[in-house]
Amino acid sequence: IWRAVRETTGNRHFRYFMLIVIVLAMGNAIFQGLIFYVNAYWVCGGDKVLATKIIGVSSTLSTLMALATVPFAPWIGRRFGKRAGLCLGAGLYVLYALVQPWLLRPEQPWLQVWGALLVAPAGAFFGAFLGSFLADICDLDDAE
Repeated sequence: IWRAVRETTGNRHFRYFMLIVIVLAMGNAIFQGLIFYVNAYWVCGGDKVLATKIIGVSSTLSTLMALATVPFAPWIGRRFGKRAGLCLGAGLYVLYALVQPWLLRPEQPWLQVWGALLVAPAGAFFGAFLGSFLADICDLDDAE
């Protein structure tokens, strides 16, 4: 097993892939763990019912937006390339992070729903293109 681990971790492209996956997973884990508390106790002033409603609506809209966005991924991949599609997803994640301070406002708690509409395409593009890179890494490894 150690030989297989050494060969796998020796692949530079696979290491980059895993770095991206780990950073994304850690960012999601940290953010998702804190967002309910920020939403409930700061944005909604302790009103957990309102916070739960906002998160429910945001999650539903985010899912619908992601489903509407997924069909565009193959077109973007063919037209601009998979790397550009991955960068588009990453860029949307960065944009989402940059606008969050303006969307999490106690005077307008429903404003944060717009963030869900922005992050959905980011996740759809990033997930679609990141998965396709894993297949490319396996093909490259076989070719070598």
